[in-house]
Amino acid sequence: MSADPEHASLYERGWELFRLGRYADSLKTFTQALQRKPGDAWTLCGVSAAYYSLEDYPSALRFADQAVQSAPDDPEGHRRRSLCLVEMERKQEALAAAQEAVRLAPENSDCLVLLSLSLRALRNPDEAERVANRLLEVAPEKPVAYQELALVYYDQKRYQDAVETIRKGLELDPEDSDLVNNLAVALEQLGKREEALDAYYQALQRNPADKTAYRNLINHLEKCGIGSVEEYLRTRSDPLLGAECLQRAALIAQAQALSRSRQHRKAIQLLEQALRETPSAVPLYNALSEAHRQRGDGRKALDVATRAVQADSRDWRGHRWRAWVMLQLCNEPTFARDRDRLLHEGMESAQEAVRLSHERFICLDTLFRIQSALNLLEAAEQTVRRMVEVEPNWWRSYLKMGHLYRQKGNYPEAERWYRRAVDHKPDSAEANHELGLILRDQQKPEEAAPWFLQAQELEPTHPTYRKNAAKAAPRKKWFGLW
Repeated sequence: MSADPEHASLYERGWELFRLGRYADSLKTFTQALQRKPGDAWTLCGVSAAYYSLEDYPSALRFADQAVQSAPDDPEGHRRRSLCLVEMERKQEALAAAQEAVRLAPENSDCLVLLSLSLRALRNPDEAERVANRLLEVAPEKPVAYQELALVYYDQKRYQDAVETIRKGLELDPEDSDLVNNLAVALEQLGKREEALDAYYQALQRNPADKTAYRNLINHLEKCGIGSVEEYLRTRSDPLLGAECLQRAALIAQAQALSRSRQHRKAIQLLEQALRETPSAVPLYNALSEAHRQRGDGRKALDVATRAVQADSRDWRGHRWRAWVMLQLCNEPTFARDRDRLLHEGMESAQEAVRLSHERFICLDTLFRIQSALNLLEAAEQTVRRMVEVEPNWWRSYLKMGHLYRQKGNYPEAERWYRRAVDHKPDSAEANHELGLILRDQQKPEEAAPWFLQAQELEPTHPTYRKNAAKAAPRKKWFGLW
């Protein structure tokens, strides 16, 4: 690549460090290489890649731009630009850069992956599917080709197709943690809980540092009535324990269904009977507490939540639920005089849940809500920023950041975070509705309307979404008059 042996050595060393995940050292080495050969497009791309991996996207884009200026016919500079622009939410520009990269290198699999990704980001799954199929034709030996096509299928809600495609990719590389994690997500959507749980665990085994795999496993464990990875491992070695957890989760789901149909007494009786058989099962206490709350008996709900903590003080779920119940009760007229006491006690329970759970998102979320209710905005900001650190790619992290800035009165910044939430979870009615609200708060009713309508389309029975969508819909004109 280079007539200068020292430049070539530094350049290769930069990529070695990059592959080891030592991005700061990689950046220093690429910078030294660039000093030896200023304006070299490949070295500029290396600097851009290092900044990108350090999440300094503006700097990464700056060096990618320089690479394009230095070698406009080299696809790598355009590809690097597209990657940065995607992260900076400049989606149309990202698509244009990816298209240019593919024009210059029509059969480059890395460029095709990025073009498909850019199309998915712009919610154009049909065109993304065409590109992903082309990618598979070009690189049938690469697992990433199957991964990208499966992600397109997932966006199209074709979950069985996604599962089959991912399995083909795993035949090529059984150790690919991303493939295994996405397999689990698709299996969960198909209602195959036990298969999904096993796949989530396998994904984490393959890459213990993968935060997304860890979050997905934890969330799915909770749905299966299992409180921790350690408990899950015990169920794997003890089939009876595993069956008990699944049976408990099914019973809780049955009780929740009874409560939704306003059969609160039956739900309570069902859960009380289960607790007589397993008096230390914290999830049963939490479900019983919620059944009492939905019945309108707040004091009983709080009493049962406290019993959950007493049943097992080391289980974060009891502390988290007690905090949540206190937060809910403080908004009820019956508990108006006790509001401050409830919130402060709830904050203590939430802090204990955060400690015991090793900063699980749901515990941080509960703590954030209570801090916001107490108007402790500095503490709430620290908590929500920790939520973003813990779950940097989860849409709810961005949603909570939007809530914080709205409460602080910084509507433009709140809008930015709500848009990021929608970008990461376009099928979330809540995210779409919150974006509509913040646009309306900024006196932008025409911009708000489509987001209200989208929220209602996603959840047609939600009363608030229906009301705001009705207000946003254009009025019909009768006989030439409004």
